Amino acid sequence: MKNFEERLKGGHPNSLGNTVEIVDEVLAQHELFNELFNCYFSNDEIVRLRTSNAMKRICKAKKGLLIPYVDRFLHEISKINQASTQWTLSQLFGLLEKDMNESQIEHAKKIMKGNLAHHKDWMFLIKLWIP
Repeated sequence: MKNFEERLKGGHPNSLGNTVEIVDEVLAQHELFNELFNCYFSNDEIVRLRTSNAMKRICKAKKGLLIPYVDRFLHEISKINQASTQWTLSQLFGLLEKDMNESQIEHAKKIMKGNLAHHKDWMFLIKLWIP
């Protein structure tokens, strides 16, 4: 265990903290991905923000690590009420769309349309993915 949650805590909310270092560790040791994914369930919103940033970086570098987690993004992470998590989902769904089945794509569209209807965060609206 690499104690990712503790390492993602603290500092200014808009800073990356140790995010890039953790991404490098996960890319070097794929078995660490689940520990990072579980940081989404932290009570600390900064940890969740940095986890989202890490997911985008990992998806761009090695999206195969995220593919087995698509259903968890759809059914668990989509329920996190945090704008940064929601806009990250939009970006991840866009990056993973070709690897998602029709049912997953439809579910992702439903989530994004719901977020569009209920979110007032301008960053979310800019980053929204709906094919």
